[in-house]
Amino acid sequence: MGHDVQREIDSYLFTCCVQIVPSQNMLLRNNWMSMLENFRISPDRTFSVFDCVDFGLYVRQCITNHTIQGSKAFQRVVSYSIPFVKHNRLTFPTITELSKQNMIDMLKIMLASCLGLIPGASRKPIFRNRVIIFKIVLTLLTEGTLLDMHTFLCKSMHLVRVAVMEYFIFFTTQFMPLEMSFLMQTHTLNLDCNVLRNVQMCIDNFRQTSLQCDVFKWDFILDNAQQCNDKCNRICKGKQKALPATTSTSSSTQMSLQSIRTALQYPLYKSPHIMKFVYPHLKMEEILQIIQVQTCIEIYNMPVNFVEMQKQHLKQMVRTNTISALESTYLCLCLHCINYNNVGDTNMRVDASQNLQCNRCMDNSAVVRINMIGRYIKINNHYFTYCVYCKRTHKCDDKASHMFGCSEVKKPEQFPPKKECFVCKKTLNLTSLQVVDEKMGCMHAINLCRRHTPWSHRQRYIYTLKQLAYDVKHKYSLLSPFKKN
Repeated sequence: MGHDVQREIDSYLFTCCVQIVPSQNMLLRNNWMSMLENFRISPDRTFSVFDCVDFGLYVRQCITNHTIQGSKAFQRVVSYSIPFVKHNRLTFPTITELSKQNMIDMLKIMLASCLGLIPGASRKPIFRNRVIIFKIVLTLLTEGTLLDMHTFLCKSMHLVRVAVMEYFIFFTTQFMPLEMSFLMQTHTLNLDCNVLRNVQMCIDNFRQTSLQCDVFKWDFILDNAQQCNDKCNRICKGKQKALPATTSTSSSTQMSLQSIRTALQYPLYKSPHIMKFVYPHLKMEEILQIIQVQTCIEIYNMPVNFVEMQKQHLKQMVRTNTISALESTYLCLCLHCINYNNVGDTNMRVDASQNLQCNRCMDNSAVVRINMIGRYIKINNHYFTYCVYCKRTHKCDDKASHMFGCSEVKKPEQFPPKKECFVCKKTLNLTSLQVVDEKMGCMHAINLCRRHTPWSHRQRYIYTLKQLAYDVKHKYSLLSPFKKN
């Protein structure tokens, strides 16, 4: 009954937004009220929550951690507005990332939330404020440009997030109950506390304090929307069971080698939610450890010509030192340290029994040996390969530059040529003169000390090597006509 009455009232919203222009016709001036009565929209065609976007695609993308091309920006807004994560880390997408349809969908969701049309809303704005909000959104949808809609949404970001959160709760509980229970299970939500109802009550309180007042101020509404968003953030943060932090080395060493081998036996899943759905007996902590072990090391095959190059260099090395050739083809890693120290320890010590031991965690239960012949190993965005120049395994880039030279090989240090006087070999107070060799036809830079440098008033007239030799020879001669007094 209440919904029918609300739809009957909303049928006049479009009529109230029509601008009345005074007319000279007395008949139209007197009968304008009856004309508006006939101009109203049918209650069956009023705006409702079912005119908003279908959230099924974005809910499935939240579960699978996979984004379809073209929906990445809007998916980010949805992901940071669902009641399972913290809501204070969203940066609104730029105008180039959002399409016009995405902005229209956001405006519709915001309009449905502000008018209280989403089922479960117990507080609705007064009629005057309903007309103002409806006219604002209607003007943007009919006359606004792409820049107008983006500017409005960017300024009203907190209101958009509150609306998306309320619509997400309605859509998933009404049309996707299985996915909703799956999300609550995978996010380790405490089901004893009805967090969704608490969020709904917080949004109802926002509508009551902001949209049921006589004075309509948009800045006041946005400030209350930010406060509502912060309250929902605290509600969602307090109703979850936080996973224990496992960032220290001592906690990582508790994972035994058998647990690591068990993790490697499971198929690779990119999303922990899918793995939780396939293996419900596993805890979320175990699933995160399994995925962490599976994704920290990736193996890629090398081209055939590079493999043949490695084999040829390895054959030559075997003739001189067989043991070193065999050990240089393996990369030794500690899976404990890789997860928490980016790359781990690749230079391990070997005891008398030829057992490897990690220098960081001082344990060898998680040390593995990987054959590097014909392989690229990617460890946390770092590539390793067997180098044919230095005959060992080390880091490389992803451009195969190591096949044409090794960056790890120390090149001989090159010193600049030593400058000395051309006549007496002194190295202090040198002056360089550019002269031409008449026989060779090329320029020479001649370094001369202070004693053998020609007088400064003569240097401008010296062009050839023969003239320079004459001036150097007769600089201090009494017979020289160029002697300086």
